Amino acid sequence: MKTIKLIYGILIGLMILSSCSSDDDDNSPGSIIGVWKPLKETYVCSGNEEVTDSNSCEQTSRLTFLEDGTLTALEKDDDNESGNCESFNLSATWALIDGDLTSDGNLTITGEEVGEEGSVDLFFEVSNNTLKLTQSDTCGGENPSTSISEFERVE
Repeated sequence: MKTIKLIYGILIGLMILSSCSSDDDDNSPGSIIGVWKPLKETYVCSGNEEVTDSNSCEQTSRLTFLEDGTLTALEKDDDNESGNCESFNLSATWALIDGDLTSDGNLTITGEEVGEEGSVDLFFEVSNNTLKLTQSDTCGGENPSTSISEFERVE
């Protein structure tokens, strides 16, 4: 679960919502390229589903996928003893494994702060101004689990 939170942090620290007025075709609705804000996380383990909506602090996080393969994340989290909304900056690179930037596919995110191995493979799905990043893993030993992070485009 800690790995999922770190990945979500990178991907959420990682987020977006604002109108998109760019004439750049790669930043049009339906493309992964752009700035995203977190909406919610869904974690499924052995058929049990847990949905967590992003709070107001977390929704100020931003995840930015740039066309040059750079990923930046500004993660905001108020899950600490002081109750303040704290910021964490993360950077990584991303590469498309297969699929299409305007619909869905698989990608790899690599960076020092990414998971325990320094990289993670994710399935992504873009529909209009919504991005879903899905990671498959195991829970409770060998049971399959899925973590889905949902974002909204802000730029």
